[in-house]
Amino acid sequence: MHDVTVDRTTNGTGAVSDLTFAEIRALDAADKYPDLQGTGILVPTLDEFLHEFAHKKEKEEGEEDLLFLFDVKDVRVVPRIRGILDKWEIHDRVLFCAVESDVNVGLKNALPPTSPITPDIASMMKLIACYAVGLDWLIPMAHPFVGCVAIDFSQYILTEKLIASWKSRGYPVFLFGPLLDDPAIMKKYKQWGADLLLTDRPDYLRELIDSQKEGREADYESVEVHRFVSSTNYFAKA
Repeated sequence: MHDVTVDRTTNGTGAVSDLTFAEIRALDAADKYPDLQGTGILVPTLDEFLHEFAHKKEKEEGEEDLLFLFDVKDVRVVPRIRGILDKWEIHDRVLFCAVESDVNVGLKNALPPTSPITPDIASMMKLIACYAVGLDWLIPMAHPFVGCVAIDFSQYILTEKLIASWKSRGYPVFLFGPLLDDPAIMKKYKQWGADLLLTDRPDYLRELIDSQKEGREADYESVEVHRFVSSTNYFAKA
């Protein structure tokens, strides 16, 4: 679950921590998508998700393995993560995100030094504040990635020069947030050098990448929306 509560993403209400697994499993995970409501789409476990996507049996020529983002919300789950990485053999395919400082520290202590973890919110605010006064070089980069949220407020801070400053120090830039569902904003940040974009519209991002490779204008009106895709088929049967 992404949120503290199940209200936004399911037909249920209440805090995740107050619900049993059986109660969460009984919820409709597609309730917010009218064309998929009531079709049996459940909240998956991480094991079920990785069973479906971690090791694709048939790949097209040149197709790479999927990369995964683990957005860790609670320090209590950190000890279990190492076992999940071992079980599915995906150590080199996971980027970790933890905005809360205690969770971020817990991840750094529990995972191998090579595991990429984005900075917590406090570290990012320090980096941005120091950049604003020309002292970004004073702050040592304690994480192998820079991660920043793209929302209405932050777009005035997240400038081309700021991204260039981070990249000049050798750090990949990972952006996430609701603004990245807009093709024009995707294109802007990609042109500015962002290395990873997290979006709820991968169909738009794929069209942007393909059109740039093919030297043509992107045609977003013609793209097919692939929400859920094979996960719909799988979890409807779970």
